[in-house]
Amino acid sequence: MASTDFTNLTGVLAAGVVKGVTDSPPSGVPNGGGTFTYGIGRTAAGADGYVGMFHNGAGFIPTAKGGSIMCAMIKEGKGTDSGNNLIYSPSIWGNLQGVNVTDLGYQLGLTEEEPARIMLAKSTLTAGLDPAGAGMLRLSAATIAKGTWVHLRLDIIEQPSGDVLLSVFQSDLTANAVTAPVWAAIAGMADYVDDALAYNTGSAPLATGRMGLGARMGTESGRYSYFDHFQCQKDNT
Repeated sequence: MASTDFTNLTGVLAAGVVKGVTDSPPSGVPNGGGTFTYGIGRTAAGADGYVGMFHNGAGFIPTAKGGSIMCAMIKEGKGTDSGNNLIYSPSIWGNLQGVNVTDLGYQLGLTEEEPARIMLAKSTLTAGLDPAGAGMLRLSAATIAKGTWVHLRLDIIEQPSGDVLLSVFQSDLTANAVTAPVWAAIAGMADYVDDALAYNTGSAPLATGRMGLGARMGTESGRYSYFDHFQCQKDNT
């Protein structure tokens, strides 16, 4: 997709603190990737916050139902680590309830750990992906080292009962190009049902919303998240 296919969320961190540019990450592009990826980098220390954007195509603002979101992502970092160095997490998300970083949605991405894990959450974007935080639904058994590309897919499927079924998948980038994924289940991340009675998550399922990508950036400079080959499909059934 081109930059014109996205609209920035409101409430994002200022451009003087965090910059989003088309660039190539230090570890290179993913298997099968092109010349450039989209990078979000923390260029100065400051308040914690989020940077992200949603797809603005017809039928996506918002979707009538859920759909499928796919993207490769990577965490990069440099500089001296301190107690706050891990608080940054890239994610893709769907059924976001508004256009602000404080809105609720379904997030899938890399946790605020080193090494990271893959996490599915029902949370605000500013909450990031903290395994110990509110909203965690599923967590991968395997870890992902910093500087490693991960190709992920999130399916959000509204059921006739009013439940929302969440399914996550990963394509092995060592074997499959980012342009030709082979999706497989992720150990520790079975399907999750956000039920119409609001029992499982404590709140009503999110049946519609916006799809996009972004990253919680933490408070320190030298933290970078990159994305490649973002795709999304809306449920037309």
